[in-house]
Amino acid sequence: MSILQNFPEEGPTLNLNFAGSRTLDPRITFTRTQTTSNGSSYMDKNGLIRYAGPDAPRFDHRYVNGEIESLGLLVEEARTNLKIRSEELQSDFGRARITTISENEIISPDGLQTADGIVPNATLSAHYMDKVFTSTSGITTSQNICCSAFFKKGVGGDVWLQIYEESGNAYHGVQFNFETETLTFRNSNEYITGEGVTTDYGVIKYPNGWYRLWVAGYPNTTTTGRRYRIRLTDASGSLDFSGDAVSSYVYSWGVQVEVGAFPTSYIPTLGSTVTRNQDRVLIDGERFLDWYNPDEGTFFCNVNSPRGNVIFGVGDTFDNTIYTTAGGSFSGAIRSGGTGTSLSGTISSSGISKIAFGVKTDNSALCINGQITGTSLTADMPINPVRLTLGASPWSPTAFGNQVDGTISQLSYYPTRLTNAQLQTLTK
Repeated sequence: MSILQNFPEEGPTLNLNFAGSRTLDPRITFTRTQTTSNGSSYMDKNGLIRYAGPDAPRFDHRYVNGEIESLGLLVEEARTNLKIRSEELQSDFGRARITTISENEIISPDGLQTADGIVPNATLSAHYMDKVFTSTSGITTSQNICCSAFFKKGVGGDVWLQIYEESGNAYHGVQFNFETETLTFRNSNEYITGEGVTTDYGVIKYPNGWYRLWVAGYPNTTTTGRRYRIRLTDASGSLDFSGDAVSSYVYSWGVQVEVGAFPTSYIPTLGSTVTRNQDRVLIDGERFLDWYNPDEGTFFCNVNSPRGNVIFGVGDTFDNTIYTTAGGSFSGAIRSGGTGTSLSGTISSSGISKIAFGVKTDNSALCINGQITGTSLTADMPINPVRLTLGASPWSPTAFGNQVDGTISQLSYYPTRLTNAQLQTLTK
């Protein structure tokens, strides 16, 4: 077989290149209801955090090796920031062993001078600040909470981001060294004996020396309230030290506390909690039928860091659909008349995965990053699907919790079932 035979002879009838165009195809219907004009954030092509208003798509980017890289269309589930003043540490943090908060001292990740400095006092002791979220915040036992914030180095050393139980010593968190860009997971003995759970933690680098840290989970199985804490070290890394009551040891901005097992994009707050509603992306009606072949076809998708559920799908009801899901593992499903099959594989949670799903009656295959991960010789094609959805289930496109929680760089559709060799070539 020649190399050319491994590439489709016929081009796609749908080609959505979100990363390249940073625009929506006019056939797409996009909605996201929200009550504020700046409730939904993303990184723009200049590396700054920007905010999208109601029903406005977000084309996200990341900062890699000193360059800004386009990621594509950001699709997320609904989340609420419980920290009621996300950019004002002075207002609702307890300030244990902190002399003062130097308000609006430096430029923040969104280009405005709204980032605060944390100034430790001159007492030889531990230096930290925290905020308690009680059960009245809607937190329940063993519920995953994700805490995140942006940090930039001052005159100090490491910064710790921790989740404690409301009253006690059980905690889990991360310690970040700015010099080496090293992130270390930390927990207490009480976390271990209390069967604490950590679902996710990490750091994302931003331009101009900023980093977003997060940790998610719960510190034990009985707590309801949580204590969110920022802790400092001196330049040598000591937890107990004397500050000078003048200098900012670390700068912080964009604090977020949300119910969930992983972080989502930053939601600014100005005195009350703010909810960013879910993104909904679909093509339906004649705009769908114009390019879709009900007898066979191949979907090709680039998706970055998917943590949620459905990546893309076509159909009308659950029993009559083709769809793909993510979240630690990956699967594709094809169903017709209430019966069908799933094809499983693995998918990266920290980078771009290339997915090809070739579908045809009694001949379907799933391919991820150049590897065929599943095949089916029994599944029938769904009958008369009516829509394509991105980041939501095609049988219930407005349902909560089915979003991909990641960025879709590209989605293409070929009106024929490509060969397995072609699927592999597309996804390498």
